[in-house]
Amino acid sequence: MVTTRQAARGDSFDIHRPRLKAILDDIHDGLIRLPHFHRDWLWSSDDIRDLLESIADGHPIGVPILVDALSTEHRAISGAPAPDSKSSSLRLVLDGQQRLTAAYQACYMSAPVRIQPTKKRGDYCLYFFAMEQAVSTASRANNAIFSIRVGSDGRWLGGAGHNYTDPRIQYEHGIFPANQLFKFDSYETAYTNFWDVRSRRLDRPAAMRRLRDFRSVVVSAVELYSLPVQIGNRPVQVDAMYRMYERLNGVMGEAGHRT
Repeated sequence: MVTTRQAARGDSFDIHRPRLKAILDDIHDGLIRLPHFHRDWLWSSDDIRDLLESIADGHPIGVPILVDALSTEHRAISGAPAPDSKSSSLRLVLDGQQRLTAAYQACYMSAPVRIQPTKKRGDYCLYFFAMEQAVSTASRANNAIFSIRVGSDGRWLGGAGHNYTDPRIQYEHGIFPANQLFKFDSYETAYTNFWDVRSRRLDRPAAMRRLRDFRSVVVSAVELYSLPVQIGNRPVQVDAMYRMYERLNGVMGEAGHRT
């Protein structure tokens, strides 16, 4: 007997506007995962710097698409802890994996970011803001964002420039690590303690002003950053999800967009 397929609902997806941190929290907690058919994540360092600039400036980074999962047999986003198989309210990333993974790795996790290798850089980088330059109206935020080459364990590999993996050097030179953007209070405490030492007190007022300005301009923008997310109103079978994924990535691939 042949059955008739029901008409698709016109309200299959709703637009939500969660804070970026809430999404990254869910990624870290295993509540947002990837279906196994997703390709592996790998972005260039320039792509990550562009993303950080967009977030710091409050500019859009696209509209991720999430759907409810019918099972827990899905993989964690690259860099996130292995998910708990008992997690409930699980959602899967149908589109937007590259952007969400880049934001998670660069802004949230403490480990270095594994980037797409080039002739000039290694496979792992950490990202930083030059605080005074980041709040200046004389240049765009991207010019204040830079990376340093590190090993997979976060150890500085040497070369020209300062070892900005050392917090004391960060404090002294006004360099803020991007992966502390959502942990500002603890960073501020350590930064303040560094400048409270008697031998540094003459430079302390300028150093504290630099940090306050950076918080009011960049950190506040990142903490308040929200993005539109399409979220499905009902679970989707894996085969239907894969068809949607193919169509989305086929169209976006032809248009040259990063997903």
